Formats: sequence, C-alpha cells, structure tokens
Amino acid sequence: MKFDSRQRRLLFELSKDSRMQKKALAKKLRLSQPLLNYTLSKMSKNRLFEEEIIVDPARFDLTNIRVLFSFTTEEYKTREKIIRTLEKDDTVVYMEKILLGADLLVEYSVPNLSFYNKQMMDFMDEFGSSIRTTDIFPIIVKYILQRKYLYKPDTSDMVISGDRAPVLLSQRAAKVLAALVKEPTAPIVRLAEKTKSSSRSVINIIKNLEQQGVIKGYTINLNFEELDIETCTLAVALPQQDHQTIKSLINYVRETPEITQLVKTINARGVLIRIETLSHYSKVIKQVCRMFNIYDYRIYEGGNVIKNTYVPLSQIMQDFIKIDQ
Repeated sequence: MKFDSRQRRLLFELSKDSRMQKKALAKKLRLSQPLLNYTLSKMSKNRLFEEEIIVDPARFDLTNIRVLFSFTTEEYKTREKIIRTLEKDDTVVYMEKILLGADLLVEYSVPNLSFYNKQMMDFMDEFGSSIRTTDIFPIIVKYILQRKYLYKPDTSDMVISGDRAPVLLSQRAAKVLAALVKEPTAPIVRLAEKTKSSSRSVINIIKNLEQQGVIKGYTINLNFEELDIETCTLAVALPQQDHQTIKSLINYVRETPEITQLVKTINARGVLIRIETLSHYSKVIKQVCRMFNIYDYRIYEGGNVIKNTYVPLSQIMQDFIKIDQ
C-alpha cells in the first residue's frame, strides 16, 4: 500500500504519542477533526497500526533477552502452534516474524537468567524437534528513537532497561497500568470504570507512573508489510567496545532517520540496530559499517510484529504489588 505525506505525518505523530487528544492532533496536522477521524478510521480498518504503551522493564527488576529462532520443520500447523504458544507465554513481550536470517525474533522479560533457562528448557522439551535457537542476546540497555524517516528530523529518544532502581507499585497503580497495557488509548473515564477508581485518581496515578519512569511513552506498532516499509535488525560486532565508540555510535544513530532502535547486549555481536525504511535497508547498513569499520555482522530481515507488551502482565499484577493500606 502506498501512503501519502499526510498519512506519514499522522503515523509519525502517533508514534511519538498515541494518546494525544484528537483535537490537539488535528490542530498539529492542520486538519479538520472530521477529516482526522475519517483518516484514522480508514487506517484502523486497514489495520495499518496498533497502539502500544512503552513500559520500562528495569522498573520491575526484570532482565530482557532476545532470541533468534529458526524452524527445522516445514509443517505449517506445527509452526503455527509454536507461534501461538510463544504468543500466549506471558514472559514473551515481543515477537516478530523474520524473513531472512532466521524465522522468529522473540524477546523474553524474566526475573533472572535461571528463570529464563528453565523456560527455554521446557519450551525445547516440547518443540525441540521443530525449532532451534540461532542466537541469544541478553539485553543491557535499549535506545528507542523516533521514526524520523516518516516525517522530519527529530533527535528525541528514550532509554529503557539498563541500571535503574525497581519501583514498588501500589495495588491501584498496578491495576491502572495493567489496564493501559491492555488498552493504551482508553480514555480516563473508561480506565476509571475498569479499575473502580475515580477519574482524578487515575490521572494522578498515570502522571506519577510517567514521572517515575515506569511509563516511558505511548506509541504505535506499524503493519510494515501492508505499508511497504522494509525493516531489519543488524547485529554487529564493534572493533572497539570502549565508551567513546559506543557514544559515537549512539550519536550517529540519533542522526540517522531510518534507525529506530539501538540495543546493547551481552553477545559477541553486542549491538543490535533496528532499521525501518521506505526504500531498502542495504544503504543504511553500508553507511553504518563504513563509518565504524564493522566487518562482523548479521542481517535479520524483519516482517510484521506479532506481539509487543514490553512487560509481562503477571509482573505488574502479582510480583511487585504493595497492598494499599
């Protein structure tokens, strides 16, 4: 599907803040509210995007691990069963179809590596004859950048994971956060009804969660295949892993419109670079590799994102709740 500059601008603004009030969004885009509502309805009908809330797993003392899987069976039903099993797994917070280099990119969010190891052993006990692990990337920190390729230069970004102190949520705050994860654009009144709280209380809780860095932002997941946007994850081994090289790389990706994420990991190829482009990602890869003398890298061509929740709901609602007095 080809989309025009107005639709690209709309997707860009929603990527920055999917909870923006429609009146403010219409003013920003210089559109009438009826036209904005019509455009949103049409794009929603075509399933071009889905709203998301960005929650920092570090605030729940969680460790995230990205795993590349490759199927060893051609049987469609078995593949679909594996995908559905992973999708239902609460500890799986991200899953993407990979078109080249592997078959699935799956991100786990777990209390510790021992917990992850048990999860993986149970999974392989059931499906080990039909799938294998291609690579594993324990995540140190993740930089999420704006989709500048859709509209204009924007150097703002957010950082999740990393070395951050966990936050102990009250029962009411946990309920509000869980409701937002399930329905990121739900109006305050609806959130109040679902959590049996007052609207004022919900507003204060959300503000507090944002100030604490539990909620990092509100964005959208794009239907890349339908929008004809090419994506890939580039796993690179930097020649030098010193602070200056990492700092230079972070500054570089902030200035590159097609790079939407940089993830530092514990792996031989310790940096994952997410590329989204309206043309072809090969040009961006060549530029990155030339700039930083990178010769050891792997390319995982992406497809549509199947799941993206950032934090397991069970962690929000059970493991880190302080009962209100």
